[in-house]
Amino acid sequence: MASGGFLHHVYSGLESCWSRLAHGIDESVPTGNEPHRLLSDQLSEPIPGLRPALLSRELAARIDDSRRFRHAFRHMHFSDLEWARLKPLVTGVPALLGDFDTAVDDVVLAPRRVSEPFRPIGCPPALAASAPR
Repeated sequence: MASGGFLHHVYSGLESCWSRLAHGIDESVPTGNEPHRLLSDQLSEPIPGLRPALLSRELAARIDDSRRFRHAFRHMHFSDLEWARLKPLVTGVPALLGDFDTAVDDVVLAPRRVSEPFRPIGCPPALAASAPR
């Protein structure tokens, strides 16, 4: 049960980061049916002039395994958890988080728009313009 809770929290944390990035960079977060999957799809696509793809298709697929597990975990009885199914997800967490961290660095450190100076995520343009350089 503890491993299931761990995986649930790992995915929830990743999704929280995605949501903040989508809101701060793309200025939109999906709603409606399947917003969790749509958020992954949104961040897997580059937006010309704004940002490269945050998630590679391979990384998005690996994270999607965790999303599907989280959904199942929320709706299953603890006796349905099988270590054989959990083990690859649990042991893959360090690499998954490392790859996600690298992907975020690549996007956050890349210029936003060619015509606009870099501003930190969530920082209003007026505040960014007054920040010391």
